[in-house]
Amino acid sequence: MTGIYPMAALTMLIGAACAMAYLATGSNGGRKYWPLLLLGLPLSFLVNRLVKGPLIQAVITSTGVSPSLNADSLLWFALLVLMTAPFFEELVKLLPFVLPVARRHLAQPWSGLWAGLALGMSFGLGEAAYIAYGISQAPEYQSMPSHLFTGYLFERLMVVFLHGFLTAIAAAGLALGWRRAIFNLLVAMGLHALANSGIVLNHLGWIPLAWVQAPLLLAILVAVLYFEHLRRRELAHTPSEDVPEKVYF
Repeated sequence: MTGIYPMAALTMLIGAACAMAYLATGSNGGRKYWPLLLLGLPLSFLVNRLVKGPLIQAVITSTGVSPSLNADSLLWFALLVLMTAPFFEELVKLLPFVLPVARRHLAQPWSGLWAGLALGMSFGLGEAAYIAYGISQAPEYQSMPSHLFTGYLFERLMVVFLHGFLTAIAAAGLALGWRRAIFNLLVAMGLHALANSGIVLNHLGWIPLAWVQAPLLLAILVAVLYFEHLRRRELAHTPSEDVPEKVYF
């Protein structure tokens, strides 16, 4: 068995535990969001296999553009690759809100914020599993021991929370009307694109490998600050029984 699977299991275990703990500190009834951590698990697999992958492949087939990103790549194709994930993933992460168990949390922005956080982290956990599967299919990684995948663990844990914050931002907008829904969704998509931009810019030869993670860290910082802004603003309008005890960052 390739070493990525034990590390992926550890990543999902730690990620789920951290997500549950974070939700539990959000409000006195924070545990009510725990079931939502199950709803987003298959969405990364589905959106990659049914939407993103076929779309990129259709563009490649119809235009003859090279699928490899490098210094000679066409800018429009690089932009398409960069924006495909932010656009479709931020939309699909909101799909569970069509279910009554999730939709009821949109009755007020406060609960929508935390429900979105749970759904986003759920998506991130499922994405960690999907990426681990992809890594396991590459021959060069199949003989690597688990301890060499610690970079995967730390990056995926960061991304789990980033997905959570981005979906929380978008979900809070859904509870505030269509204008705020569109604005917050665009904010989430923009921050998602920023997080992914380092890899694309490195492939294009625009930034060195040492700077690849910088846009991801910046996106996490901005997402946390915006989430905290929304949390503090909605706290003033939250019923007393839902007032949070503490929130740790």
